[in-house]
Amino acid sequence: PQAAFITEQFEPALCYTGSSLAYTLAGPVGAAVAPALFALLAQWGSPLLIGGYVAVACVVTLIGLRLGRP
Repeated sequence: PQAAFITEQFEPALCYTGSSLAYTLAGPVGAAVAPALFALLAQWGSPLLIGGYVAVACVVTLIGLRLGRP
């Protein structure tokens, strides 16, 4: 479902390039930044900071889904 949703966000002439670029950039941003940020927030001593980050990420995801093409 995720691959189909991403592909549908681009017009037909750009769907392969756009979806490939989105998928390629999502890896480093989501898989590299989040663990490093979690480690930094854990050093500050409050698990609420990590929970806040996850909550903000959920809100941003929901906004992105709402703004996406049907």
